[in-house]
Amino acid sequence: MTNWVSLVQKAGGHHAAACHVVISEVKGSSPREVGADMVVTATGFEGTIGGGQLEFEALHIAQQLIASATQFTRQWRQFALGPSLGQCCGGAVTLCFVLYVPDNVDALSQLAAAHAIYHERQTQTFPYPYEGTDKVAAKDGFILSQPQKPLHLYIYGAGHVGRALVSATAELGLVRYWVDDDDSRFPSAMPPDIEKIVAQNMAAIARYAAPDSFHIIMSYSHQIDEAIAYEVLQRDAFLQIGMIGSHTKAQRMASRLAKANIASDQIARLHCPIGIQGIKQKAPAFVALSIAAQIAQWQSDLSEMPRSS
Repeated sequence: MTNWVSLVQKAGGHHAAACHVVISEVKGSSPREVGADMVVTATGFEGTIGGGQLEFEALHIAQQLIASATQFTRQWRQFALGPSLGQCCGGAVTLCFVLYVPDNVDALSQLAAAHAIYHERQTQTFPYPYEGTDKVAAKDGFILSQPQKPLHLYIYGAGHVGRALVSATAELGLVRYWVDDDDSRFPSAMPPDIEKIVAQNMAAIARYAAPDSFHIIMSYSHQIDEAIAYEVLQRDAFLQIGMIGSHTKAQRMASRLAKANIASDQIARLHCPIGIQGIKQKAPAFVALSIAAQIAQWQSDLSEMPRSS
C-alpha cells in the first residue's frame, strides 16, 4: 500500500489534483488484493493495482477525472478480469476512484493519523476516520486501512553477500540499516535510502535496534556473528533473526548460545542457514535472492495479523 496521504498532499502543495485508486472488492482471482492502490497525477503515478490492462484502464479513468473534476469526487467501477480486459485471472474487482483537489489538503491532514478511514458508497461525503471493528458490506462502502509504520531491516556485514542483499531488498519497503566495523568495506556510492553504520562493536547496534526489526547476520567473523545473535536473542525485542552459514555452523552456534544462557526456545528462533529452500547456487547474488525471499515471506506472514502502528 502506498503512503497515499502524503502523495496526495504533495500534489496539493503544487496546486494539482490527485486520484487515489484502490481495489475495494475482489471476487475470484485477481492480480492484487483488497487495499492495493496507486496515486495518479497529471504527470505520472506511484503504486500498482496489478499491472496489465486493468491498470491501464484505471490510469485512463483517473486521468479523465483529474482533467475534468474541480471538487472532491468518488466513483466506483467494477471490472471483469476476463476476455474483455485480456486478463486470464477470471475474477472481478471493484475499483474506488477518489479524486482529491488542492482544497482538500487541510482535511486530509486530519486523516493521516487514523488507523482506518471509511468511504461511504452512496454519497460524495469526504472520507472520515473509522474506529469500529465491524465489517462493512461492499454495497455500503469501503474501509481503507492506513499504511502501518514500515518494518526495519538490519544487515550486519558489508561483504559480497551484504552488498547483494542491499540490492535485493531495495523494493521491499523496509527501513534499512547496514552495519560493519570497517568503513572501507562499504561501496563508495551508497543507496540513498539506507543508513550506513560504522561501529567498532557491531553487536552494540543490535542492543538498541528497533523492536519491529529483522536482523540478518553475515559478518566476516563467527565470533562477531555470535555476539550479534546473543544481543538480539537475549534482549528478545525483534521480529525475526537470520544468519548466513552452514548447518554445521548452526549447530555450533546453538551450542555456544546455550552455554551463554540463551534459552532453547529463543535459540530455535535463529534461522541458520537463512534463506528459502530450493536455491542451491552459492554465488552472492543467488544467496541474497534466497535471503530476500525469506524476508518477503516474513513480511507476508505479518501482513495477515494485526500490528501496532
